[in-house]
Amino acid sequence: MKKPFLFIFSILGLAFLPSCVTIQQGEVGVKRKRGIIDQTPVLEGRTRVNPFNTVVFKIPTRTTNLKMTLPLPTKEGLTVDAEISILYHLDP
Repeated sequence: MKKPFLFIFSILGLAFLPSCVTIQQGEVGVKRKRGIIDQTPVLEGRTRVNPFNTVVFKIPTRTTNLKMTLPLPTKEGLTVDAEISILYHLDP
């Protein structure tokens, strides 16, 4: 008698497991529901979402260094490699 109930509860537990998203410290979450991005950010902690139509993107709020190396042409027709570094962070 207990085995069918245990089986049903374990299946329900596994079904609700992917519906929980954890946002770590130093991150902010952005919800996309059916292709539309929600304007309110998801702050640190656990959040429940519908796993069938909602995706949560985790974006770091810490200062990030973006390095790019670009081949740029000069006036004489030579190619010069330029290295550009951009420091940025997001405000939650």
